[in-house]
Amino acid sequence: MSKKQHGFTLITVLILTSMASIVVLNSLRENLVQERLTGNFQKKINSRLLAEKGVFEEAKLLKQALNDNQALDVDGLIAAAGNATGSGLIGDDAIYNATLSKNAAGEIEIASQGRRYSGDAVSNLVARYKMIPGAPKSPFEQAIVGCEGVLVNGSGRIDSYDSADGPYKEEDAGTDARVGTIHHDSDVSLSGGSPIWGDVIVTGNVTLSGSSPVMGDIHANGSVTINGGTGTGVPEGYPADTRVAGDILSMQSIDFTGGRVLGVLRATKDLTIRNNDDGIVENREANGLDIMYGGKGSFPSDLGAHQYQDGKPYSHEVFKKVPDIQPVPSVDPNNPDPNHDYTDPRTNCDPILVVRNNENLAGSSTLTDLNVIEFSAFNLTANQGTFTKWPSWKKPMGQNITPVSRTVFEQPNQQVYVLDSLTVSGGKLTVQSGDVTLYIKNDFRYNNHPSNGFEIASGATLTIYIEGRVIIDDEITAHEPISSVGRAVFSIFSSYETPDMDPLVCHGVPSTGNKVGVELLSNASMYAAIYAPRAHIQVNSDSGNDFNGSLRGKTVSTCGNGGIHYDKRLKDISAGGGGATVPKLQFLGWSYKAPETIVEETEEETTP
Repeated sequence: MSKKQHGFTLITVLILTSMASIVVLNSLRENLVQERLTGNFQKKINSRLLAEKGVFEEAKLLKQALNDNQALDVDGLIAAAGNATGSGLIGDDAIYNATLSKNAAGEIEIASQGRRYSGDAVSNLVARYKMIPGAPKSPFEQAIVGCEGVLVNGSGRIDSYDSADGPYKEEDAGTDARVGTIHHDSDVSLSGGSPIWGDVIVTGNVTLSGSSPVMGDIHANGSVTINGGTGTGVPEGYPADTRVAGDILSMQSIDFTGGRVLGVLRATKDLTIRNNDDGIVENREANGLDIMYGGKGSFPSDLGAHQYQDGKPYSHEVFKKVPDIQPVPSVDPNNPDPNHDYTDPRTNCDPILVVRNNENLAGSSTLTDLNVIEFSAFNLTANQGTFTKWPSWKKPMGQNITPVSRTVFEQPNQQVYVLDSLTVSGGKLTVQSGDVTLYIKNDFRYNNHPSNGFEIASGATLTIYIEGRVIIDDEITAHEPISSVGRAVFSIFSSYETPDMDPLVCHGVPSTGNKVGVELLSNASMYAAIYAPRAHIQVNSDSGNDFNGSLRGKTVSTCGNGGIHYDKRLKDISAGGGGATVPKLQFLGWSYKAPETIVEETEEETTP
């Protein structure tokens, strides 16, 4: 009986060993599966991180392209940015590829694919961005803009300063007071003695017939004519006889009688130098040839020694070369261009459509006349206007006026005082507090003799939207040129229309009829941003009664002896008075998509 039990222990051990082996093998298999899952997960994470990196790199390209050119629309931005492709740091087989497109909602989509281990792991990520346009650029980027022409016939200096550094000081004035035109073939005539401390950038012809020096470049789509004589009132450090401190660039011809030019002469067509004594071209920056012209050259028979370059007289054929001159941007209002950006103040006279804005401000309100006469005083705040004093022989005028809610330049619920006319003559008008806005259907006249004053108190601003004429003949006192919220202390937006004038002249003052839309008479002295794209602006201020700010009109004439001092801070002021903003990209979100099937091309498929 005991012999039959031999080997049972061995069988038991074999059974237990087999069971243990099964457990171990199962555990090894599970570990292998876990290891593979972990590896696949790591590959997937790698591909997702690569896809995210593609989004970040593409977003950088978008922001850089927008920073380089803020005028781009969505399509232009996509084209300018291009695609982002690269590799990660973990290996050469870790790559990303991001592309751009515009979806049906007008949003920018970044489709980024990350790949790891030759495509073993692929992740597709789509990120969405919205382009938020900036506020329009400032219509006050220049000292004087006469869309259809500018006449400088006075003697006051036209220069610049920065009110952030304090009030204007003659000894600290700068040379950023640009004068220019916008409409096609619009001219600038400098017939007076006003020094222009800045560039003259013109879509038509430029004529210097007076003694005005230009302390910058002259760039014209038409011809440039400079009569003899030397400039007066140049900045310290410049030769006293400087006529033009920069280059003279003409898309047509240059007729240069005499004077000192510190830059070069460039004419696409003819060049005439009439004087061999003082027709000096210094070319201080050694910008190639002193003169270049593409047409006919006319020179004195006996050129002066200063009219040679490298041993060759200006009449030598080496100077007969067509220069590369870029035209001044312009617009032809009689021939609309569907591709033109009519919101750009640099190439459009009325980019903010002030006519449409002003027409909508009257509404159905009853219009009243506001007359601040002798011995009366009127205070304005953002919410209430009140007579605080009135003549003894007049009926007490203590009644209040209140603003109404209006949409101003597409900004709803703005508080606006709606008036038929405003006259300040002998009384005192004070803008006491807040951002005060007036709409005036007809004229605004300020002739305070005997003067009682027109004051905009510290912290307050006054913006006038007007369809009639503006006539100012006394000082308007303001304490801060730009408010703490970025508004010009005094702004005028006029939609008044004056007839065309050819040539521009200085009208007798005060003007009659409808010849002048905004008129600053001999006693006018103020800080203001004036926007009148359909009207003629005439400045007749006497010496000592200077204008600080910016002028933008259909045409502009400066006819007095008072100076015009451009505040460079106005470059940051938009139409509504606040600061201009730049466009930006807003991130809307992202989502992962299923990997696309990658089809590897064979050698036969890729061989032509």
